[in-house]
Amino acid sequence: MNKEPFFINILDSSSFIFIFDFLRLLKKYKHRLFDDGEQFYDINSVFRFITSLNGFLWFIIDPVKLKLAGFIFLDSWWAKGYGVEITTCFDKAYYGQFVRETGRIFIPYIFETYNIKKLQAQVYSNHYTVCMLYGTG
Repeated sequence: MNKEPFFINILDSSSFIFIFDFLRLLKKYKHRLFDDGEQFYDINSVFRFITSLNGFLWFIIDPVKLKLAGFIFLDSWWAKGYGVEITTCFDKAYYGQFVRETGRIFIPYIFETYNIKKLQAQVYSNHYTVCMLYGTG
C-alpha cells in the first residue's frame, strides 16, 4: 500500500466524501487563513469562497486512515498566470513529516501542471517553524 499523501481536487466527484472534514478545518483555522477576517456565516458564504477559487482547491488525504489531513488552495494569480499564492491548512496531527511529504509531491505537480514560475506563501511570524528558524521560539 502506498503511504504517501495524495490529493483530490474539489472538482473530482469523490471529493464530496471529505467536505464535512474540510468545513471543520476551515472553521477551526479561518483566523489564520484569512487576513481580511473572512467570515463563513452560512453555507452560501462557504460556497462563494469555494467557487471563487475556480477549482484550485485540493483535499490532502492520509493514505493509511483515508481521511482528510488538510487542504491546499491557490489564489491571487499574477504575472499573466505565472505566479500564484498558495495557502495550506493541515490538521495539527499531521504537522511535520506528513506536511513535508505533501509539499514534496504537490509543489512539483502544480509547477508542471499549471506552468507556474513563482509560488508565494505567507507564514505567520509566530508559527513554530518560523520561530525555530529565527531563534525567537
